[in-house]
Amino acid sequence: MNRRAVLAAVSSVALAGCTTRFGYTNRVEVVQKFVRVTDHREDGRYIFDVADRQYWSAVDGPWYSGEVHDLLADEVGDGKPLVVTDATARALERRFAEVRYGVRTCTVVRTDESRHCRAAWIARDDFNEIEVGDVVTVQFDDERARVTSVVQRRRYRD
Repeated sequence: MNRRAVLAAVSSVALAGCTTRFGYTNRVEVVQKFVRVTDHREDGRYIFDVADRQYWSAVDGPWYSGEVHDLLADEVGDGKPLVVTDATARALERRFAEVRYGVRTCTVVRTDESRHCRAAWIARDDFNEIEVGDVVTVQFDDERARVTSVVQRRRYRD
């Protein structure tokens, strides 16, 4: 192998390692999915979650935290994943000033490593593609994330 080929290979490996290490691309577990809305009322602006699904361990399994808003009540519930259909998305957008889809992800636990978590906003298509407990590869960009692949579905691990 000539010197240029070696330098190119080493540079590629180093760049891939840096993007993973510094948070641009991560393999993470989805521990929370939520739909957050902004509502403008006479007495001010309110920001709240209309649905919040969490998963912190295989023992507890996934659950909904708090109340699920009426607009989502027929689609989600105990045992059902948090997925927002086109019709429901339109209804939410008509009802509220702003609708955002968020996830909280944590690094996959390894021995002797601390678990780092972060929240980010994602597109509804990515939001619907994943479920809490899934292990995914995510590309972070500031406060936004993009799912690049689903590595392992929770239902196959539990």
